[in-house]
Amino acid sequence: MTKILQIIPASGNMEALFVDDKGDTGTGLPIVCFALVEDENKQRKVCPMYMDAFGEVDFPEDETGYTGVSVG
Repeated sequence: MTKILQIIPASGNMEALFVDDKGDTGTGLPIVCFALVEDENKQRKVCPMYMDAFGEVDFPEDETGYTGVSVG
């Protein structure tokens, strides 16, 4: 289980990018913050968190089709 240790706000010009079923890059969704997380082995890393179309905030790495973060 991943534990969130700290939340860091993101600037307004970052998006999580996803590919659709055809392999084309779809619309990016806004990155709202970054989270310092710790896994069960006490390994820490910083992960982006995005807001989906329903207003829920989650880690894009857990979603199908996630390709990375776009800046700009």
